[in-house]
Amino acid sequence: MLKYLKNCMLGYSALFCLLGIVLMIWPIGAFTVICYIMGAVCMLYGAYRIVLFFAEKSVYDALPYSFLLGMANVLLGLFLVVKTPSAISIFSAIVGIAILVSALMYMQISVEALRAGLPNSIMMIIGSALMLLLGILTLFHPFAASEAMGIFAGASMLVDGITGLVIAWRSKKLAKLIKNELATPVDEI
Repeated sequence: MLKYLKNCMLGYSALFCLLGIVLMIWPIGAFTVICYIMGAVCMLYGAYRIVLFFAEKSVYDALPYSFLLGMANVLLGLFLVVKTPSAISIFSAIVGIAILVSALMYMQISVEALRAGLPNSIMMIIGSALMLLLGILTLFHPFAASEAMGIFAGASMLVDGITGLVIAWRSKKLAKLIKNELATPVDEI
């Protein structure tokens, strides 16, 4: 189970590093492409759900809320394609939330590592605190220019990814330390 979690953390962190680098190099282009792709996918899925609703012979055969979900997806897709700048601002807020959640998770792991006496735990805590600060800034103080916001979001994602890679790498030592602590017999009083 721990190996699975570590692999998930490594994959998630590597993806955040890659996305962060792309956003830092091509912020507006990356945001625009993401909006267009997501908009097209939403519209196609919405159209599929609407067709599915009307293709059913009986009301009882239709998937629950198929028409409603289809229309909602079509409208979301149109919003992403037509109002790309607004969608970019919303995307930045979502990135900020993802960074905050990740930072809080890393902070907990880092504090547990410090409590267990793992060397260099302070560096893990500093990285987590830096991520927390970047997440708050991304969420609550977006820059006026979309390009600067994209570069900042990319830098935040890159710091998040690097911190996650370091914590995942260090988690093996933490797991061994905890396992050894659990294996140590306790003297009875």
